[in-house]
Amino acid sequence: MVARQQLSRGSSVAVVKVADRALVLGVSDAGVSLLADADATLFPEPPPPENPVGQALKVFRSAK
Repeated sequence: MVARQQLSRGSSVAVVKVADRALVLGVSDAGVSLLADADATLFPEPPPPENPVGQALKVFRSAK
């Protein structure tokens, strides 16, 4: 999954990369719908999430 945006309590839009394609999906309690099919290069990979321990260390070090 490249990105996800919550729209309401039971619905969201997600961008999922499959091979060289990016699928824009509507996700709801009723199911999943294909909204668009695009070139995957239009959606760059997000940076990996930072380790929570690493975040805490940064805060601790900056407080010195």
